[in-house]
Amino acid sequence: MNQPIGSPSAPPWAVVSLVPKPGRRFAYLHLALPEERVLEYKQRCEATLGAAGMQAREYAIWGRADWFSVAYQSQSSDAADVTETSERLIRLALGMGGAIEYCHGVGLKLLPFLSEEYGEMLSVIKRVKQALDPAGIMNPGKLGM
Repeated sequence: MNQPIGSPSAPPWAVVSLVPKPGRRFAYLHLALPEERVLEYKQRCEATLGAAGMQAREYAIWGRADWFSVAYQSQSSDAADVTETSERLIRLALGMGGAIEYCHGVGLKLLPFLSEEYGEMLSVIKRVKQALDPAGIMNPGKLGM
């Protein structure tokens, strides 16, 4: 018998819903981290979220020990708080030798962090993209190109 998530008779694993409550902001990050730093990142992530008045709704490792995801929500509806905290979590991962996205690509949301992640290699990537796509028709605007 299926019970609604959060109902008293629902199984314990179903109590935490990834659906944000009304008036709250929800966000997630998919990061690649050095395997030996995943637990440290999770602990520091918890502290960062707690200091910002946010709660992790889910942590996950997907297929490989270094593919780490966190879904979290703010207790308020202030999008700026969520954005600022997300930036802190991304910079924390980068500072620990991680990467900002492992499954969806950088897109536009994570574009501001590309230069921090790739450093000097970003100019090489841009040159390769220009050589392969001189008309700029493949994914225009992505990766800042």
